[in-house]
Amino acid sequence: MTAPTPVLTATDLRVSYAAREVVHGLSFAIAEGETLALVGESGSGKSTTAHALLGLLPEGGRVEGGRVRLGDLDISGWSDRAFRGIRGSEIGLVPQDPTTSLDPVRPVGVQVAEVLRLHGHRDRRSRNARVLELLDRVGLDDPDLRARQYPHELSGGMRQRVLIAAAIALSPRLLIADEPTSALDATVQRRVLDLLDELQREDGTSILLVTHDLGVAADRAARIAVLKDGRIVEQGPSAQVLAEPEDPYTRQLLADAPAFTTGFRRPDAPPFLRDAAAVAAEKPYEIVAAGLVKEFRVAGRERFRAVDDVSFRVRRGTTHALVGESGSG
Repeated sequence: MTAPTPVLTATDLRVSYAAREVVHGLSFAIAEGETLALVGESGSGKSTTAHALLGLLPEGGRVEGGRVRLGDLDISGWSDRAFRGIRGSEIGLVPQDPTTSLDPVRPVGVQVAEVLRLHGHRDRRSRNARVLELLDRVGLDDPDLRARQYPHELSGGMRQRVLIAAAIALSPRLLIADEPTSALDATVQRRVLDLLDELQREDGTSILLVTHDLGVAADRAARIAVLKDGRIVEQGPSAQVLAEPEDPYTRQLLADAPAFTTGFRRPDAPPFLRDAAAVAAEKPYEIVAAGLVKEFRVAGRERFRAVDDVSFRVRRGTTHALVGESGSG
């Protein structure tokens, strides 16, 4: 029986910036409905590889050689105009930073609708209905309100969900998620990854998960490709790579990954916390906040209270941590 054609196949892919090669002969394939994690530290070439697949290299970037196939279609060497026909419709991209990837002066609903408009959805009413459907699908409460809000009015996790809504608007076969949770706290990170898993189960979408976090890759990907200095040093089923890593770099990543380390010991308290009485005598309060309240106006609705009766004090020369998940205020 003939094996099905992979959704995407890269063969000996080479990329350079200003005539200096930074990605050296990468070869990998992504099967239908599969998640492949491309793992490596910052600067290893992960994002460059992802952008090369979509023809989105920045100025000075160039694919020097190799082949990229989308199913049976060879897209190697395509022009930017040709790539526009498959970006969004065949391959969706979830960018790395939700803060800089959204236009700050346009409502998020307009930005999601733009993806539909550029691919031939001319009827405004149907576009708007599809936007609300997408925002609801990615788990945003009150989609009608969210569609009218600007990026700065949303939390980091909400903005990331908007980017996912835009990426899946045209039901692409492949989703490239470039560090989709790097700017999010642990709780919201899990929610976003759960969302990607859910979309994959429902639609059979293939996912290329670009991440520096081996723990995330182990938890979410069927296969892992480990990238170092623009070369794949190891790839295979996740369980195999994690249980029996062959390359020293993979072993080092495993040793450094918080998800795989044991023996955590809480550090000793800093000196200024060991004697509260002495601290009180020697260090007066530099900041005193009492009963802070912050509300935002929402068009046509009651004011939204984001901070409600918050009080704290910070002693001179000390560090005071405010801890909470995205959107907590």
